[in-house]
Amino acid sequence: MADLVYKAKQFFGLTPPVDGSDYYLEEAEFEPHYRDRNEVLARRREPRTVTVDVTSYDQAAEVGEPFRDGDIVVFDVNAMPKAEAKRIVDFAAGLCFALHGELDKVAPRVFAMVPEGVHVAPYELQDVYEGQARYGI
Repeated sequence: MADLVYKAKQFFGLTPPVDGSDYYLEEAEFEPHYRDRNEVLARRREPRTVTVDVTSYDQAAEVGEPFRDGDIVVFDVNAMPKAEAKRIVDFAAGLCFALHGELDKVAPRVFAMVPEGVHVAPYELQDVYEGQARYGI
């Protein structure tokens, strides 16, 4: 019975505190030992606009690599069958999602991939496509 009363007092904090060492609460001073890191800042270049006329899914790398490098890619899938064109557009959409870019429709079956942080007006993308189609640039 006395044990039950003691446990109840202990539960409600009515027992005297127990003296003990608190060595586990004392923390040793920590001094980090590491070398200074040289600051290297990458120079950001202006994105180029790359146009690609895609004729088969094998050219997916020609669409993806410039975008991965930070360039704006305008690609045309007019020369492809519909099923294969859908695969290229799905590939481009996945690439844009992974790299936080955006996929814009410039004209029927013509798309533009714009990297993150680059702002291009839709009419500028239209001008790039029309200039490429008109002059074969």
